[in-house]
Amino acid sequence: MRYSDVIKALKDQAIDFIVAGGHALTFHGVDTINTTLHLLVNLKRKNMEKLVDTLAGLGYSPVVPAHADHILNATSRGQLVKDRRSDTVTFYNTKENGLVDVCLRDEMDYKTIKQGSVTYAKAGMRIPVVSAAHLLEMKMRSGKWRDIRDARRLGEKLEGKIVMAN
Repeated sequence: MRYSDVIKALKDQAIDFIVAGGHALTFHGVDTINTTLHLLVNLKRKNMEKLVDTLAGLGYSPVVPAHADHILNATSRGQLVKDRRSDTVTFYNTKENGLVDVCLRDEMDYKTIKQGSVTYAKAGMRIPVVSAAHLLEMKMRSGKWRDIRDARRLGEKLEGKIVMAN
């Protein structure tokens, strides 16, 4: 299954989401290898229920120790983020060897990110993608060396003005 199939299913179910991570980098013109589809989602329960159900219908299930009921409840979702020290939950498709990461923390207001998002046409769909500015901010905020590298590459692509210490 291609990630475009996942995106199509999410759109067909009217799930409120935005593509982020490596796929967003690619949409913004930065070449990268994308092995995981990263999504920002509206964390309202109804949207999350549709997301979990749609991914399950495609053969994806949360990677342990996350269970669907932990993801749907805002309180347990917050505890999950705290306990795992990670703001994402990974869904894995064993048949397709596919990974979908869903951000569970609303550090940057989702509504603001959604309003600033851009839409790209691909595979006959209009795909919402996090803006380059928000993607750059998210990559820098994570502090992970890969994200900092990606931020540098995105900054160079956009303006050539990003200066970072080694």
